[in-house]
Amino acid sequence: MEYPGSHFRRGYRLALLAVAILIFFGLLPFVILYSAGYRLNLKSGWLRAAGGLSFDAIKPNNTEVFLNEIKIQDTFPIRLKNITPRAYSLRLFAPGYHSFEKLIAVRDQTTVYIKEINLIKQAEPKLIFSGDLAYLTGSADGKWLAYVDNSSRTSSKLMLANAADRTARLLYKLPKKIEIKLSWSKAHSALALATGTLPYKNLTIVSAAPSGSPFNLGALVGAPVEKFAWNDELNPALYIATAKNLFFFSLSTKQLIKIGPKNFGDWYVAETKLWTVNEIFTTSTGKKIILTKDALGFSSQIALPENDPSSGLKSWRFLDANGDTALVRATSSNFAWIVNHRGASRLDALFATRSRFNNHSILWSPSEAWLYAPGTPPMLLSRTGDRLLDLYFLDKFDTLALMWDNKISIFFPSYLVATDIAIGQFTGLTPDLNNKILYFTGTINNQTGLWSLAY
Repeated sequence: MEYPGSHFRRGYRLALLAVAILIFFGLLPFVILYSAGYRLNLKSGWLRAAGGLSFDAIKPNNTEVFLNEIKIQDTFPIRLKNITPRAYSLRLFAPGYHSFEKLIAVRDQTTVYIKEINLIKQAEPKLIFSGDLAYLTGSADGKWLAYVDNSSRTSSKLMLANAADRTARLLYKLPKKIEIKLSWSKAHSALALATGTLPYKNLTIVSAAPSGSPFNLGALVGAPVEKFAWNDELNPALYIATAKNLFFFSLSTKQLIKIGPKNFGDWYVAETKLWTVNEIFTTSTGKKIILTKDALGFSSQIALPENDPSSGLKSWRFLDANGDTALVRATSSNFAWIVNHRGASRLDALFATRSRFNNHSILWSPSEAWLYAPGTPPMLLSRTGDRLLDLYFLDKFDTLALMWDNKISIFFPSYLVATDIAIGQFTGLTPDLNNKILYFTGTINNQTGLWSLAY
């Protein structure tokens, strides 16, 4: 159809449509390639694949980002596109903090995410108390530190230190080099103390408050104690097991309640629920070792892996329990098991440490460490000839403080990056998570005692 006076006749319109179609189909492959991560290299004239980098949730806020020692924008979040796929040297820097350095690889059509990193302060360890100190442990709120001073030739002293004003008071005089177990309540500043070897004949509860007086719980129980563990309820209370019975002691009422006979193996208290190791008999398999969750309530059972009837009920030990998952090990081996209704995983581990920020755990031995998050396979963090003595979670990003026999280091599990913050010989470690201070016992530059280090 032609309109009167129109100069844009049908032939021109068809030609324009044809050109538009050609341009569309000519550009379409480039659009598809661009959306797939390819870019045009102006020097070579060839299309190449590209990657990306993303930086977010990095503290402190004034952290600067360097790629191959070239500073990029320093306002987070940072999104970099059209990055040539290859290896880059990454450095995160902030004045007064240890630099975070890592070699990263950018790949075709992939974005590398660098996030959730709290840089560690640069600080020198400060000596608080001098002496041959051991058994260091801190209250959950970071306000109190308990330790044993072995400096005297004739006796040892159990000391309680106020972390705020750095003063210490004597709790007990003890026989020289006696074995001690110290355990803080997770919700209150109450300390349980057992002395000697298993089973414990002496068990005492001490309140950290200056007005609090020690309570001799061993005399009330009336039998040697095989194990004790704090309950996480609002009021501080202790589960106590003898060879024959299981008890519950309320610190507020000073009442000891007998729960019942101890007709099970090891036990563990998690989220106010009692886990136990039990032995059952079935017509098909005979003797079988199981875990029972919430043994005092709506119990459920989980079969242990590779049950060996010869190993016996008492050979299994709890390392941790959370949700529907238990971490256990057999005393006859160096292996730990992650066990739940979905199956079991075996690791080379002797201990377990759980984060206070989430449900993540580290299963570890002096030579190996694994990170476990519920619902995911365990991730190997470290396998080394160095001797790992203790570790703690420092934040919700799973940053770890590691105590080796010759150093204290900070480890970022998501990036496998470590920073040494103290060099010496160390025997104990505990964190104040609220004020971001590490306390440790050991020797630095020929000075021995209790040290603090802000992180």
